[in-house]
Order: sequence, then structure tokens, then C-alpha cells
Amino acid sequence: MAVGGNQNLSINGLTATTITATTARPQTYTFTSPGAGQLTLTGADGTSQTLTITNMAPNETRTLDFNQLGVSVTLQTGPAGRTAAQVITDLTGPTDNTIIIQGTGNTSTLQVGANVPDTLQLEFVSMLSENLGSPAYKLGGSSGLITTLGDQVVKTIQDAHNLMSALDGAIQTLNSRRGTLGAAQNRLEHTINSLGVSVENLTASESRIRDADIAELSSDLVAQNILQSAGVAVLAQANQTPQAVLKLLQG
Repeated sequence: MAVGGNQNLSINGLTATTITATTARPQTYTFTSPGAGQLTLTGADGTSQTLTITNMAPNETRTLDFNQLGVSVTLQTGPAGRTAAQVITDLTGPTDNTIIIQGTGNTSTLQVGANVPDTLQLEFVSMLSENLGSPAYKLGGSSGLITTLGDQVVKTIQDAHNLMSALDGAIQTLNSRRGTLGAAQNRLEHTINSLGVSVENLTASESRIRDADIAELSSDLVAQNILQSAGVAVLAQANQTPQAVLKLLQG
């Protein structure tokens, strides 16, 4: 399924008015139903999310937000409405059960934490010479200074000034991109270090828990040994009393 600008996709009595995938990974997503009233969207990489579907009233608009996958689908019913089973059937049919997300655009979203909102968006800008320069003059490309003037790029003072302006703009763009990517790299390195500390702390906590369990069992074992020794001593004392009485009688 794919819906362009100002387009509707009609599936039987159900209309998918909008499909949004601003943060979804470029891949094919497939609708399936694991059970009654359940709708699952699964990516080609195996990630999935299941939503509970209820009946839709006549002319109702509802958005199915698969937020863990970055995909949302807005549905609208006709005058007759649709039951939950009909909605699931409409979306899991063999010809209507897939959404293809293409890798267009220049923004990449990275998962940098254990929670859904912990993401980092990176915008990648082309650094080709045709995109570098000042607003008025570009370095490369079909209309760039290097292309149009060739080896005469500084043949006049004005041409030299134009080239200097383009070079200054290119340097500013380069520095800005380096700063942005450097900040993202620092954040990723900080996240890696933070996750390493978390793993170390969890490992230490798990070790302490295991040590505490062993200590408790050792204490119980010592207590049982003491009780057993005390019981043996009491029985030995009890056995000695009749023998002492017999010695008195014999004497």
C-alpha cells in the first residue's frame, strides 16, 4: 500500500487516508493477525508491534499508531462502518497487507537508548563541489565557477573575489557539517560509555545478589550443624544418666 499526496487508498469499505512513516526503517512491512481483534505489523528485519482493533463506527476516522516501528496508518470507514474482524480482514488480504518504505531523504534516525523516545536524528548533506560555495556562486556543477571558467577562474579581480566568496561559503558549510557530525559522534560515544557503565553496574549487582544467596545458605548450613551437634550432645548426656544410676546401685 502506498498513498501519495491528496490520494486515498480504498480497501473494500475501508479507506486508508494517510500512511505516515517519518521514522520507520526502509523495508517492507506486512500486516498479519495473531488472533481475534489483534493486528500485527512486522518489518522484514523481524521487528513487530501488535495493536488491539475494535469496531469502527460509520464515517469514523482512526489512526493505527505503530509507534515502535515508526509507522502510522489513518483509516476511515464508509456509511456502513466496519467491524474489528472486517478491518483486520481488509488489512491482511493478500493484495493489501504490505507497506513498502523506501529509503528516500537525507535524515537517519538512530536508536541510542533503551526507551522508545531515545533516538538521535542525523541529517546528511551532500558535500559535492556543485553544492558548495556562496549563495551567488557555486564551486562545481554545470554553472559552477570551476566548470564555466576552467583554468581562468581568477583571470580578473572580480573573478578572484567570486572564487574567494565561494571558497569561504564552502569552508563554512564544511565546518558546520563537521561540527554537527562531531557533536553526534560525541553523543554516541557518551551513550556507549554510559551503557558500558550500566552493564558493569548490573553485573556487579547480580554478583552481589548471588553472593548474598550463598552467604544465606552457608549460614543455614552452620545453624543446622549446630542444632545437629546439640542434639547429639543431649542424647549422649541422656545415655550417661542410666549408667550413673547403675554404678550407684552396684556400689
